[in-house]
Amino acid sequence: MMKKRMLKLLFELMKNAKRSDREIAKIIGVSQPTITRMRQRLEKTAIVDYTVIPDWTELGFEIMAMTLVKAKGLPDATEKARNGL
Repeated sequence: MMKKRMLKLLFELMKNAKRSDREIAKIIGVSQPTITRMRQRLEKTAIVDYTVIPDWTELGFEIMAMTLVKAKGLPDATEKARNGL
C-alpha cells in the first residue's frame, strides 16, 4: 500500500501532470525536493507514465472514444490491439 503523501501526489498528477513540483508541494504541504524525489520514484517504478491526449474537437472530430490499455506479460497484446483483436 502506498503512503498517504504518495497517494496525494498521484491524485494531484492525475488532475494536472503539467504542474510544477513547487506548485504540487504547496498543495500537499511538503518541500519541492520531496515532491521531485517522489515523482521520480513513481516514474522509475512505472506507476506513473505520461501520454499526450489531443483535443479531438480541435482536430475536427465530433465524437471520439479512446481506450488506453497497457498489458504486461502478454507479448503479443500490443499487436492484437493494433489489429483489432
